[in-house]
Amino acid sequence: MELSQLSIKCFANMPMLADTITKAINELYNIFEPYHEEYWNLLEKWINSDERTRFSLGKKGTGIINTFGGTSTRGEIMRIDFEISFYKDVKTYPIDFSTVFGYWLDDTQNSIYFQLFENSETSFIEELQQSKDFVKSKSLSQEYQYGNENGKTVWVEFTVDETLSLGKIKTCSELFKTNILMPILKKLK
Repeated sequence: MELSQLSIKCFANMPMLADTITKAINELYNIFEPYHEEYWNLLEKWINSDERTRFSLGKKGTGIINTFGGTSTRGEIMRIDFEISFYKDVKTYPIDFSTVFGYWLDDTQNSIYFQLFENSETSFIEELQQSKDFVKSKSLSQEYQYGNENGKTVWVEFTVDETLSLGKIKTCSELFKTNILMPILKKLK
């Protein structure tokens, strides 16, 4: 077996490629960090705005996960995740959510996303997905896609291409906040 010319050129330029990837990841991380603070502050303000709410903010985590080489069950993957959980720890019907956003790359997608996960027994997300306002909001733009899974998670995302900009990330965040996060928070009050 011999190395292909493409592999030889790749390995010869690997230091430059690694440096470029590292700088790009750090740049994207720095772009997402203020959103992390914004969402933390929004949730903290919402939680403290009403005695009846009695929710708690959980972990505030960030991470860069790079599993190139197939160590993930989904194959080669790279992602940058920011997560904030909030929950209401009651015995009868505990309510538990996580907001997660960032960048995801694997063999099926290359996207920027803002997502809400629900770990509650009662599905507030499923109710949201069935509402007329949510269905109407899904047709706002062709650039941004809404997705959902099992009535327990819903997200807004866009495919990363040459049109990637700070404005597109901001619009994605606003669509998520306006059409997903805030309606859920209002429903929980």
